[in-house]
Amino acid sequence: MLRTIAVFAVLTTTACSTSAPSVETVRLLTHDGFVIPTDTLEAYTERTGVRVAVLRESDPAAVVDLLSRTRDQPVADVVLGIDSLSLNRVISEGLVTPYRAIEADKLDPLLMVDDDRLTPVSTLDVCVNVDAEVYRPEPPDPEELERIEQAKAALPEGAELAVPEDENPEISTAPTSIQDLTLAQFGSQFVVPDPNRDQLGQYFMVSLWQHFGDDPTSANSWTAVLRDLYANDMLIAPSWRDAYFGEFTQGNSSGTRTAVVASAGMPVVTARLRHTTPELLETEALVDECLRVVSYAGIVQGAADRRTAGRLIDTMISPEFQFFLGDSLGSRPARADLIISELDELYAQTVEAEALDPSVDQELIAFLLAQWNAVIDDFDAAPEDTDDGVLTTLPDP
Repeated sequence: MLRTIAVFAVLTTTACSTSAPSVETVRLLTHDGFVIPTDTLEAYTERTGVRVAVLRESDPAAVVDLLSRTRDQPVADVVLGIDSLSLNRVISEGLVTPYRAIEADKLDPLLMVDDDRLTPVSTLDVCVNVDAEVYRPEPPDPEELERIEQAKAALPEGAELAVPEDENPEISTAPTSIQDLTLAQFGSQFVVPDPNRDQLGQYFMVSLWQHFGDDPTSANSWTAVLRDLYANDMLIAPSWRDAYFGEFTQGNSSGTRTAVVASAGMPVVTARLRHTTPELLETEALVDECLRVVSYAGIVQGAADRRTAGRLIDTMISPEFQFFLGDSLGSRPARADLIISELDELYAQTVEAEALDPSVDQELIAFLLAQWNAVIDDFDAAPEDTDDGVLTTLPDP
């Protein structure tokens, strides 16, 4: 069933005029995840005399489905928000036409697409986030620290003071990897979005596959890790919003889960939502096992006015648009020359994010979803006192 598309236009007004002249309109198709800087679009209209009518779908996959269904009579001139999972389909079906943006040389060259069929606009590093306040050790008592320093001073030269492990404030009990979340000590702490219903959930599923592989003989294949996570009471929420703002302890004061699938940028987003800037980040991203997803913009094949569409693409990678463009997940601009925000600088954190495997396409995603569901269903159906292996051989979906 085709989802109703909300359409609105960024308009300009002319004072002391009873009839406005005819104004061109360029149609922009995007999805609900993007926060488009309206002020920048208004400035674009004032500069060019072209209004921007924005059409929205629910997610990147729905955007591509609509483009494919309407390829003979395009509903949009420009598309924004094609993600890495949909890249192969968009190119193979010829849904966009090449265009080289004026300031393309300012973009990260690693994000560029051959033949300039799409222009990178933002990146999202999908990572596990943890509630840092829960896992952060309690600050040591000043009097206790003074006692320890006095004891050290009384030791003979070269001797060291033995501190019991459970009293060492430098020992952290926080998880540092996805596999840590399979350990009993982190049971019932992890929540993920359902990949059957949520785009971020699909990113996490692909990340598991890419990092752990699909060797059925390996005890650490992605399906084995998934089963271990689920066996450790991993919660599957309907959407990332349900996971983060419903179940995660830093997203909801009533939440009970201290680890959640989010992004490397989400800790800063969380800090920005607070009334006052916290001294320490309340959430932190695990720096390893992150997956980089790129979002692209492009001119739709068959666009009514390719020149006007190209000018809108140019605007999307301008500093003004890039600085404010993003989504509620904490994505980052594709330009490599922008000054980061004050909070990004204050809470600078470097993660190791792998680029998405170029072989990923919709067929593979469908197969991975079948494997995901089989692992979950197999575990739910198994008697509690058995220790069956994970299901690794499946019929073609």
